[in-house]
Amino acid sequence: MELSNRQIKWIRSLHRKKFRKQEGFFIIEGVKILDDVARSSLHIELLVLTTENQNLHKVYPGLKTFFTDSRSFSRISAQSTSSGVLAVVRIPDNSPVPQNFGPLTLMLDSINDPGNLGTIIRTADWFGIQNIICSEDTVDVYNPKTVQSTMGSIAHVNVFYENLPGMLGDTGTQFTVLGLFMQGEPLQGQKSNKKTIIITGNEANGISKSVQPYIHKRVSIGVHSNKKANGPESLNASIATAIACYELTKSE
Repeated sequence: MELSNRQIKWIRSLHRKKFRKQEGFFIIEGVKILDDVARSSLHIELLVLTTENQNLHKVYPGLKTFFTDSRSFSRISAQSTSSGVLAVVRIPDNSPVPQNFGPLTLMLDSINDPGNLGTIIRTADWFGIQNIICSEDTVDVYNPKTVQSTMGSIAHVNVFYENLPGMLGDTGTQFTVLGLFMQGEPLQGQKSNKKTIIITGNEANGISKSVQPYIHKRVSIGVHSNKKANGPESLNASIATAIACYELTKSE
């Protein structure tokens, strides 16, 4: 089937958070992400292919597929260089169940950069971490830049948006809650007989004051540079989170 102008307008609207929330759908682009999502529990509403990629519909015969030319595809794509493969996916309707969380859960406080969030989701997937809890003001996980940065891991990791102080106040006693700070106990060797939550704060301001009272221990990543005085002030939020995931999941 040919993609209609009405469908083009609807898909374009999903580039904006307001309409993603209103409609309950988000966009994915590229074969790799499509393959991951198609093999997950996420529901693909429709698939759009350029005529150059039309044979790809044989790989996904069960999907409602539309075809369009490259010019029309560029109107719905959020990428500067289009792959010619786009799908509209239903946003899952689910809520966090702390009792079902694994040994390590990530908590993100006011992360602003979509690339950072996408990289953190990809990192969580690598380390087998299934749940990420975001503050309500963290960038939208379904932002096209975030989705693209996950490289398909959005299909494997649950991402929730919650009031962090409220959630920690209700469930924090079930977990050891660690917060990443510039100054704190060394992250290495932090083991607990409880399940653990590790909190990464805002790129510029760190963990907010409203969340800090619920943290059981402040931890930090040691600086190894010989030029500490002239070195960087801090690590990128996604890099710091990746190091924390490595340290907290590795076997002694």
